[in-house]
Amino acid sequence: MVNKKIYLTCLLGFSLLSAPVFAYENEYEAAAPCPVASPYTDAFGNTVSYADKFGAGVMNIINCVQEREEVKLVMQVNQYVDAKGRPYGFRNVGSMIRDYTVAAGINKKEIDFNVVVHGGGFPFVLDPDAVNAHADAPKNKFKGMVQDLIASGVNVYFCLNTAAAKNIKADQLIPGVQAVTGGLTAVADFQERGYSYIQP
Repeated sequence: MVNKKIYLTCLLGFSLLSAPVFAYENEYEAAAPCPVASPYTDAFGNTVSYADKFGAGVMNIINCVQEREEVKLVMQVNQYVDAKGRPYGFRNVGSMIRDYTVAAGINKKEIDFNVVVHGGGFPFVLDPDAVNAHADAPKNKFKGMVQDLIASGVNVYFCLNTAAAKNIKADQLIPGVQAVTGGLTAVADFQERGYSYIQP
């Protein structure tokens, strides 16, 4: 009789301990589907599902970015345009932010995105409309894109070693662009502080 009581007590205790764990797991899975939503739209601005965009089997092969409280990123931009004339690096920033916020459901305030511009990427930070605009540099076709990213909370830093080599002054930069003493040392410092490094 004693053995049955001990067995039942242990079984009941195990059931009580296990129930909240299973409930928590189910609750977590329900709260964080993978992916949370689709960032794709049609010509009219309507959301297009992953299945409609890529085919019915796509949901079985998606590996989602995990929801987290903080995303810390540093991107190095050392070219201006790619072989097709598209903005190097900067054109990836918006799609990355959409993936984190829409697909992974991460709050935009939790994304600390930093772009370090140096070397051949220097035209990105120049303001072609500045009173003292840099005369010898290519005209920056992407000023609006850089301004929009800065306004959205992305930090854009310019390497002063590159500024010295190109004779660029502070009043020739797009408002909101910040400076670092050296681009590569800044990238290394960001990594030392736990930022994930991106080379487009």
